[in-house]
Amino acid sequence: MEENKTPKKKLKTYRFSPHFGGMIPNIIFAVILMPVVIGIFMFMNLVMKKNSTKYTLSPKRLTVEKGIMSRTVSNLELWRITDIQLKQSGGQVVFGGCSIELITKDISHPVLRIEGMSIKRGRAIYKVMTQYIAHALNESGVMNTV
Repeated sequence: MEENKTPKKKLKTYRFSPHFGGMIPNIIFAVILMPVVIGIFMFMNLVMKKNSTKYTLSPKRLTVEKGIMSRTVSNLELWRITDIQLKQSGGQVVFGGCSIELITKDISHPVLRIEGMSIKRGRAIYKVMTQYIAHALNESGVMNTV
């Protein structure tokens, strides 16, 4: 047999990296998708806050339950409240929301904010809460004005 004696070519080694131009569709996709992903996480955070906090108002105390996987229950005696305020930020005015801020003599909750209510519901809770606070102060004999 005859051997084919062709000269061997020396093969070169090439070094390269991705080019930015080839990534443009991915970049456009990421720029469009990023706000959506961030928005989803922000929305999930709001849903978690809503579902993880429950308030129970009785004539003597406000009970706050917080947590999803583990629960923390704390009570605030209404006679400890020194001031109550119904507040609306600029965004809440535009979207019809409000929050109630309680200034208290309680060590664990010197300021307690109840957020995420419509203005209609917030005003109703504010009105009931002021009545309950006055009643609790009257019963406890503590001199205070709300």
